Amino acid sequence: PTVWEMIQLFVKGLAATLRYRPSVYAGDVTLLRTDVHRAEGIHSALLGWDTVSGRAIHVHRIPGSHLTLLRQPHLRMVAEVLQEVLDDADRSGEREGADESSPALAAGQ
Repeated sequence: PTVWEMIQLFVKGLAATLRYRPSVYAGDVTLLRTDVHRAEGIHSALLGWDTVSGRAIHVHRIPGSHLTLLRQPHLRMVAEVLQEVLDDADRSGEREGADESSPALAAGQ
């Protein structure tokens, strides 16, 4: 792609981001939050998830930053947390009939 095409794509993505209004999510939220967070002061500790869910928000701290979250050694901890959350959901029956497209899982930034 040319520089002009990349700029157009960026502008379209930015416009879509500014128009987006999340709907309310009816379930609990699992938030994987990194230790390094540059917007500390701008967002609450829940990174805004409390504005789209009236249920519990389970925060799991992951070492590193948004850019290293899915790299070793941090990826191992992410996998362990996700497995624990899925196992808990299976035990409680929460996953039955769940809408797989819903934002029940959020990666911290």
